[in-house]
Amino acid sequence: MKEKEESGFLKLIEKLNDLSSGVLEKSGTKVEVTPTSEILTSPNKLLDVLKELYEASVSFSVPYNPYTFFILTTNDAHWRALKSMYTKLPEVFEKLSDLLGLEPIFIPPVDSEKLRKEYTIWSHKIGGIANRIYKMQTTLWVYFSFHDYWYFKKVAERTLEVFKFITPSPEDLLITYAKTVKEALKDWQEIEKVPNEFKEAIKPGRIGTNYYILILRGPIITKIHYEAGSRNSRDYKGEFSLLRLLDILAPPLLLGNVKIMPTNKNPNALIYYKGIFEGEDEEISSNIYYFSWVVSNNVKDPERWF
Repeated sequence: MKEKEESGFLKLIEKLNDLSSGVLEKSGTKVEVTPTSEILTSPNKLLDVLKELYEASVSFSVPYNPYTFFILTTNDAHWRALKSMYTKLPEVFEKLSDLLGLEPIFIPPVDSEKLRKEYTIWSHKIGGIANRIYKMQTTLWVYFSFHDYWYFKKVAERTLEVFKFITPSPEDLLITYAKTVKEALKDWQEIEKVPNEFKEAIKPGRIGTNYYILILRGPIITKIHYEAGSRNSRDYKGEFSLLRLLDILAPPLLLGNVKIMPTNKNPNALIYYKGIFEGEDEEISSNIYYFSWVVSNNVKDPERWF
């Protein structure tokens, strides 16, 4: 316990315990808890607990768990995309959104009520079941990222040391999902339908700490502003339908590879992050670190992310 502040493994346990306890409380579920004293007095029992924890962490994660995958897809995706993926969702969405804590974060500025509903972007209420499950997944991605990227090496090395007692090669859950996303999107060519003047800004690729601002005039994108420090700012100018763009980006939005969210600072702008699961392992981990930090700190305004 003396090394508690440095131990990634103990922090992992604390985070998962806090998040899962909140899920159980909100869902009205009760579970039996084995007293710690019983575990610590038996080394074999401790190894069994570690094995159970490892197996539970893997089986909880996307792409292995369809329920966790559903939670991931409902974070910053529009209604039209969601109902196309889950054909029975409209029948249960009202009850499901109340249970999980889903909320609209962006309603497009169009006159048609039907189009407003179709392209409303949904996300997770802070503290709700969906938000906590999503945070559990991003936490596991951070603590199960077993390579040399500096931040992850620091927080995950103790986790790796502990799980090596029960398996010689613990799975890197983040990279597993990144490979799944890349495979799912390998034939995705819809991006070619974006006008050339915007294509560079919209096309998924390495993001690091960079983000793009979509400037709107009603439902029309008139400019995309790129911000990476005062010396690297750039504007892409043209005109393109926001609703058409949301259709084009539906697959990577559902898979979490791109994000489109409102900003509190400008009602006529959206923030766009691209290629979260693109690049080499180190780049992917860097992106997830930033997103995980935002999720864990409940940062509401995306412009405060970095």
